[in-house]
Amino acid sequence: MKKIADGIFAAQGIMPCRPQDIKVFRYGFPRGTLRFDHAESAARILVFSQQFGFWVGVSWTRLIAEIHKDVAVQKLAAGARREEKERYDENCVRYQRMQTLTFGLYSLFRNPPELPKKIISIPRTASHVWLAGTQYVVMGFKELIDEELLSLVTIEGENILFPTFRLVREIMDRQQSLAA
Repeated sequence: MKKIADGIFAAQGIMPCRPQDIKVFRYGFPRGTLRFDHAESAARILVFSQQFGFWVGVSWTRLIAEIHKDVAVQKLAAGARREEKERYDENCVRYQRMQTLTFGLYSLFRNPPELPKKIISIPRTASHVWLAGTQYVVMGFKELIDEELLSLVTIEGENILFPTFRLVREIMDRQQSLAA
């Protein structure tokens, strides 16, 4: 197994298609492709194959680091949205107070507060880790390994998760049946 990048290894063996031939998002698949609890776990591995253009395995360390990064981004986004809402609420209270004190004349000089703009720099993700915790994805990996949809290989003392022929075939078949 050849190391491609930090925590990424080239997969060996034959697969039923190229990574670009299946529809996979960063945190899941189109509706009905895989069981809900397996979808995010499988997608987290397969999205790397799509990025590299060929089938790859991902180290456990890299996967956990990605999950923790997603949780940190979600916390940051939630905090920013909360702060924006609090600021808007304060402006509304101030506006209403001034309206009352000036018997409604304040609205002649000032517009009501605008709704907060969407926070563009901090994306909302479709990951369920934020709601269900990291254990949700970790258990998904374990179940996929138990069902032989992922293979666990130890390389250089590091656990690497590789997609299996069976996983890719199952995803392809379900996506083709949903498209029909």
